[in-house]
Amino acid sequence: MRSCLLNAHIEVIPNGVDISEFNNKKAAASASEIRRRYGLDGYHVVTFVGNLEYLPNLEAVKLIAFKIAPLVKKEMSKVKFLIVGRTGRIAEKVNAQDVIFTGTVDDVAEVLLVSDVAIAPLLKGSGTRLKILEYFSCALPVVSTSVGVGGLKVENNVHALITDDPEDFSSMIVRLLKNSEFALKLGQSARQFVSSNYEWAFISKKLNIIYEKLMEKEI
Repeated sequence: MRSCLLNAHIEVIPNGVDISEFNNKKAAASASEIRRRYGLDGYHVVTFVGNLEYLPNLEAVKLIAFKIAPLVKKEMSKVKFLIVGRTGRIAEKVNAQDVIFTGTVDDVAEVLLVSDVAIAPLLKGSGTRLKILEYFSCALPVVSTSVGVGGLKVENNVHALITDDPEDFSSMIVRLLKNSEFALKLGQSARQFVSSNYEWAFISKKLNIIYEKLMEKEI
């Protein structure tokens, strides 16, 4: 048994995302309605997506509400933070007009497409960060901690801005909001990255090749 395991060939198939679902005409058409619904007209929008019944996401939102958002607001007054996903009781404890809890939404792509920056200030957790793949699919510039992009081959300053320091995190958000050219470049690089590595069509082709090789061995 041991020798069989030592000689085994292991292939890893990553989680993926359907890019077309996050950049479709239907979602784009509803952008103005989304902005009106959450009072976003005239504001930059910074978005975090996550189920707050998951402790690492809950801790990330506390960091956003009580540390990151106030630091950003010192530099830019016209900014709102959207927290998208099941909320729990944290929404009752955050008394800030500029931190908006949407609760669960029918189509997260609609919210992402009205966002200027997406963030993942996670300090704990494991597994693939599917929220990052969704952010990238919308060509959004992303600021994340190292844990936030865990499990993905993301390069700092190429596909996203990465830091574990809350003050630096806030400064990076401000940088992206003030520098639209850099934000656009980062977002386009992110979308190309997810298209080339994590789009389901790409992953399916890789999986088919593996199956074909296994079938050849059986024959």
